[in-house]
Amino acid sequence: MSKRTDLLKMIRMYREETGIKDIDHHDVARWAKVRGWKLPTPPSAEDMLARYLSAAARTETRIDAEMGFVYRANHPYPVLTSGKQEVRWVDVDEHPDHHKMRLSMTVRRNQTAADVIQMTFDTMHWNNDNPTQEALPMPAADFTFDVNLAMAALKQQQKKAG
Repeated sequence: MSKRTDLLKMIRMYREETGIKDIDHHDVARWAKVRGWKLPTPPSAEDMLARYLSAAARTETRIDAEMGFVYRANHPYPVLTSGKQEVRWVDVDEHPDHHKMRLSMTVRRNQTAADVIQMTFDTMHWNNDNPTQEALPMPAADFTFDVNLAMAALKQQQKKAG
C-alpha cells in the first residue's frame, strides 16, 4: 500500500475506535504514535528554511503605482533539472521573461481550476446525498467553462468505461 493509503486507513481506524467525527489530525498523530506508527523523519534545517522562504516569498505583495491594486511580487515556476521537477522563483518587477511568467500563471490557473472543479463535485455530492437539507450554494466564481469541460471529460470517461 502507498503511504497515502496507509494514512487514510489510520484516519478511518481512529474515527472507528474513538467515535469522533470532527477530528484534529494532531490527535490522530498522537493516537497513532501510541500504537507504534513509525513517525516520519523531520525535514532538515535547510529544507525547513527553504519552505519558510517560499512561504514568505508567496506572501510578499506590492501596490501597482499606476492603477493602485495589490499584486504578488514573487512568482514560482516549474523547471526540469536533471530529470527532477523543481521550482524557481522570480520577482515580477525584475522583468522575468514571458516564458517564466506564463509557466507561473498557467500553474496557478490550473491549480485554481482544479480546486473549483473539486469543490463543485464535493458540493454536488453533498447536495445529492442530503436532499432533505437546504442545498449548499456554489461560490460566485466564474469557472463555468472549466467545470463543464471537466464534467464532459468525466462523462466521456464513464461512457468509455461503461
